[in-house]
Order: sequence, then C-alpha cells, then structure tokens
Amino acid sequence: MRKLGVNVSRWKCDTVAHPLQEDTTSCGVFALKFAEHLLEGSGSLQFPTSNIDDLRREIATTIMTGSDCV
Repeated sequence: MRKLGVNVSRWKCDTVAHPLQEDTTSCGVFALKFAEHLLEGSGSLQFPTSNIDDLRREIATTIMTGSDCV
C-alpha cells in the first residue's frame, strides 16, 4: 500500500469479538453473517450459532426474496 502512496502508519489492527465456527461446513454462513453485520454498521459481529441450519434458511430466504426466482 505504501508504494501506492497510501499512508498506513495510522492504521490499527485489532481483533473483534466474534463467534467461532465449530465445524468444517459452515464457513459460508459465517462469512455472510459477518458481512451482514459489517454492512449494517452494528459494531458487533455477534450472532447466534446454536442452529446453523436456521441461519442457512434465513440467508436463503433473503436471497430468494431479493431475486426474480420467487
């Protein structure tokens, strides 16, 4: 970035509290939920992970509602 003239000296790296993926198949769900929370500007990446299948249905419903498929 410095080669492009971007001043990165004031950038701060930090870790934000977030739920941890406990399986090998729900990474897409986590990526989409993280993006959703970042775009909403909620300041938190926390979301319930007790039932990943419910999150999958929620994501599918959101996609289908916003498309021409329904």
